[in-house]
Order: sequence, then C-alpha cells, then structure tokens
Amino acid sequence: MNKPGTPLYHVVGAQGSRHDLCLMAAPAIYMNRYVCFDYANYLLRLPKKQENILLRCLFVLMTSEEIIAQSRLYGILYISFCLPMRWLAAKTPELVEWGWGPISNGDAIDTLRERMMDIVADPTKVLSEDFMMNMFIKYVDALPPFKEYWEHLYENKRMRVMAAESSATVLQFAELRKELFHPSDATNAATDERLVELAKVAAQGILDELHDEKKATWKYLSI
Repeated sequence: MNKPGTPLYHVVGAQGSRHDLCLMAAPAIYMNRYVCFDYANYLLRLPKKQENILLRCLFVLMTSEEIIAQSRLYGILYISFCLPMRWLAAKTPELVEWGWGPISNGDAIDTLRERMMDIVADPTKVLSEDFMMNMFIKYVDALPPFKEYWEHLYENKRMRVMAAESSATVLQFAELRKELFHPSDATNAATDERLVELAKVAAQGILDELHDEKKATWKYLSI
C-alpha cells in the first residue's frame, strides 16, 4: 500500500514463546493500525480473500475501541517498565563499577511492585507521562550507562518513513511516547476512560504474578 511519509514500526518475528511478546507487539499495532486497516480492506476486496474469516476478524478488531485501548496500554507498559527492566537485567554484568549486581535487580522489582500498587490505588496514573516514564528515574540518575541508553532511545534512535527514494527518518520512540500519552489521533484519545479501567486490571495482574510464591521473582522481593 502507498503510504508515503508514514513511519512503519517494526514487527519482529518471535521464535517460540516470550513473556514480553504482547508488549513488544503493541507499538506496531497501535501506531500502524491505519496502514494495516487499509491493507486489510484492500485484500478483502479481492475475490479469493473475501471469505477469509481470520482476515475479516482482524479487520473488525482494528476498529475496536477495546483493542485500541489495550494496544495503547501495552505500549505504555512496554516503554515504561519492560524496556528499562530488560536493559537492567541484560547489562548487570557491565555495571559492577557502579555497585550494581544481580541482587540489585531485586530493588528494581520492588520499584515495579510499588508503582503497580500505586496504579491499583489510582488507575488514572496510567495517563500521567511523568509518573509512568519516571518509574526507574533513580536508576537513570545512579547508572550513567542507563542514562545514556535512556537518552539515546528518545533523543537519537531513529527509523525511516515509508517513502520511495527517501532518507527521511523520525524519532520512533519519541513519536510513540507522544502518541501514547498525548494522542493527536481522535480515536486514540477517546480510549482514555477504557485505558484507565484496563490499567487497574493489568496492574493487579502484575502484582498477582509478583506475589506468586511459586514464581522465581518472588524470592527477590524485599517483602
């Protein structure tokens, strides 16, 4: 489909199962919904595709406020805690000189738990960019490599737009962050109320997982 100037967020194939798969997929679903919608609409006009039940189902889902709100929520969770937690876990061996080690990740899990409890108590916090994006601010201040990564993500990391023979790029995570917390699209903005409802359920779900004594994460909580 011809969508010049549209940033096409990357869709990554997953081999097997990953616990963060839904969160990773959310930015592409949320930001490229109209591109996918138009393409599905085009395919459904082809004689051999008109009776494709899966395609028709996906077409309907992409117009659903519930699905849009869910992809928005997952997108917020992805950039607010999934990315920083993954970075801290992966880079732990390189952070010794700043006093960070394997046990330090327990403190990060404590922080996540506290923030989820805050959201359960007041789910409107999910709409606050300041609250959500500063969950791990103390680690940004304490770990220079983490601060460098965080700034690179929102100030330097770029992706190309869909345009023939064009080298135009956009700050993909900066654009994503803006549309998640301050939607310019009216349909996205209309999901605020449902987003708040889903946020409480999601935060409680995360807490239930953290409090499950059968899970490996449990023993790293200070409680």
